[in-house]
Amino acid sequence: MRDESEVKIMQLKQELMELLLKIGETNLNQSDLFTEEKPSLFLPEGRTIYLEGDYYYIVGVERGKINSEKKFDNKEDILYYLLQSYVTRIASKNAWANANGDFDRYDTLFQEEQIRLFSIINPKYGERRRKQPQNSLYLKSHKTNEETTMTKEELLAFLESNRSKLKYYTVYLNQKALEQFAIGYYLDSKSNKFLVYEVSERQSLIEIASFKNEEEAIAEFYEIVKYRCRI
Repeated sequence: MRDESEVKIMQLKQELMELLLKIGETNLNQSDLFTEEKPSLFLPEGRTIYLEGDYYYIVGVERGKINSEKKFDNKEDILYYLLQSYVTRIASKNAWANANGDFDRYDTLFQEEQIRLFSIINPKYGERRRKQPQNSLYLKSHKTNEETTMTKEELLAFLESNRSKLKYYTVYLNQKALEQFAIGYYLDSKSNKFLVYEVSERQSLIEIASFKNEEEAIAEFYEIVKYRCRI
């Protein structure tokens, strides 16, 4: 039974790699572990993908705690789910590159790019993405007070596309640092809240705000980076 599970999980990994090549992605996420069964001692940081009986599982671990657990009864569904993080990252990067700072245009391009990339991988996946509710960038507009959600992948794409504008600032996602001119956020173990901070020239950490969930911390962090770097 174990040999059969090992074959199936390796086939899943191989098929994922082949599908990703269609959109120019040559590397799997380093934090994804494919294994034939659930680790008996502990789950490593990142995502563990394994088989148990007739079901595929994806368990996400961050800072030693399980933060997500998904169950799939067929290979097509788990492949679609695994592909989403890659497609989101590439689509967001492409959208930022062509939006010219226009966030409404970014949202439109981001949706179109996701559908386009999924369609290249498999027309069925493209149609499936088209029928899903749109997931848009978090933008906290001081003029309209409109709010949507920004994922960490979208934030990373934003930072990558504006790398030259960060100047002497260094950014840290979900990590505490005491480097000069650092901007970041991290989960404080005492308060169990996400703290957004800046580090001064004298390496003093200045806490700006705290939030119960990471999405709000990402939103505040995004606004600070835009302000400091004049983006």
